[in-house]
Amino acid sequence: MTIESLALHVLNVGHGDSIVVEASYSDGSNRFSVIDCNIRRDEDAPPALALLRKLGATRLESAVITHFHHDHIRGMETILAELRPRRLLIPPVLSTKTALLKKILKQQKKRILKLLESTDDKSAKQAAYSMAKIIAWIVGHQDKVEELSGPRRLVALLPGLDAAVVLPTARIKGVIHRHLEDEGDDVELFADDHNDTSIALTLDFADTIVALCGDATLSQWRLSRRICERDEISRLSARVIKAPHHGSKHNNTDEVYDFLEPEGAEKSVVLVSASGQVRPQVEFFRMVSRRRLLPYCTGLSACCMPENVVSMRGLQSLPPAMRAFVANYETAERPVACQGDIRVRLSRGKPPSISTSVASPCIYRM
Repeated sequence: MTIESLALHVLNVGHGDSIVVEASYSDGSNRFSVIDCNIRRDEDAPPALALLRKLGATRLESAVITHFHHDHIRGMETILAELRPRRLLIPPVLSTKTALLKKILKQQKKRILKLLESTDDKSAKQAAYSMAKIIAWIVGHQDKVEELSGPRRLVALLPGLDAAVVLPTARIKGVIHRHLEDEGDDVELFADDHNDTSIALTLDFADTIVALCGDATLSQWRLSRRICERDEISRLSARVIKAPHHGSKHNNTDEVYDFLEPEGAEKSVVLVSASGQVRPQVEFFRMVSRRRLLPYCTGLSACCMPENVVSMRGLQSLPPAMRAFVANYETAERPVACQGDIRVRLSRGKPPSISTSVASPCIYRM
């Protein structure tokens, strides 16, 4: 039984990540993995679960939580409960030391209760509930949980498909635990700087390398590259890249993409999972233009809307295919889809194909 084709479904979940990996096998079966999960604003169920049901999934081969930030875990508990992954892959934030694990769990319980008591925000309450249920699942299924660190470690994502763990580097676990022990029970374990714990993976199928970068940080990319260069690996050579940290300017730099991209004239595809309201940032698009990347963004970025679009002169400055789209765009508090859900299909003997649910014109791909 071999994999005939692989589909990566990057779902439009606003600001956050939610990826479904679907493998089609030579015996006619399909198998699935999930990487991160989020719920759209004002909704109660994750789009990933709806898609998996539509695709006929009854069990997951694996689930991956790249890191424990709210926009990567909301709704994951429902997927764990319904589709019972054979393995749950997480960053190295727990501990095999019983006393320290108890301390971590105690701190998280305290933080969850405090959050529930202090807010009426639905999204925040969803995140707190998800965190509590995921922790309970991890405690109850420790034989199925594996902590990942890299670089260059292989882990089975699906039968016949290994993922190479690029990040986080192994030393981050010790840093996290020392931080927790030094600061005591009031430490916020999953604070903003814990993007350093984010898992980044590469998949190699049908002569195409895909880099799924989570919210990996510039400092971790630098460290991973130094380690890889010791083994004479200077590039990951990914032709399809899920942009780190939703297209943030700090973690999407030429330095990072010199490591991610292959050498040569062929353009790489970069996928951005973000609402567009805060990220991707304008510096990201400058880099995209400079490197001639081909971007596909789930949400429409405010950076793509020139300030003078309401004027005829402003519209005439845009390519014709963009004019009707921009003229009908209205700034709103709610995110606006650009490409919407994005599907990348890899098949043996064929170039990668990309389809989207909205397919708005993109000035950077013209």
